Amino acid sequence: GPARTIRFVPARPDLAEMWPDRETNPHRKCVEHIGAGEVLVVDAGGNAEGGVFGDIMTARLRGRNAAGLVVDGSLRDIWQIRQIDLPVYAKHTNAAAIQRAVVAVEMDGIINCGGVAVRPGDWIAGDPDGVVVIPAVHVAEAAAYAAEHEDLEIFLREQVLAGASLADAYPPNDAIKALYTAQTGRPAH
Repeated sequence: GPARTIRFVPARPDLAEMWPDRETNPHRKCVEHIGAGEVLVVDAGGNAEGGVFGDIMTARLRGRNAAGLVVDGSLRDIWQIRQIDLPVYAKHTNAAAIQRAVVAVEMDGIINCGGVAVRPGDWIAGDPDGVVVIPAVHVAEAAAYAAEHEDLEIFLREQVLAGASLADAYPPNDAIKALYTAQTGRPAH
């Protein structure tokens, strides 16, 4: 789904005082304003010292029908989070709360997540292997390419399961490409 972003920085007492009430705190505000189908992407600078989200905040994301949570930092309450029906990805886990480690300073800005720039509205896609960020301007093109590539991969896997050697099928030689084109009507790229 489309990204919503929040950025954390290393904690200092004066930064925590910038948002004395719960309504203006970017950490809570981003959760309360996430839209249905959106993915919250968190730049916590890879911090491993404390979880920026636990089970309660994650449950609220699920309750707001978010599509997922991606954290360049730590989660806590991971056992409970796994019981919530929400795709969640994080660099670390840590049982400690975040107050001593990082503080939220901005939502809906351009962030760094795992060394990748993420803008609000960029498309986030994930599976058990990981997460990719697709710039919003390239979503249609990337979706078309991904569908074609997945179809080809399925075909190649079927060929290997049927006895084709890796030398012939992966990457596909001209004969395998021709067979794919004959069966699907599409060229193998």
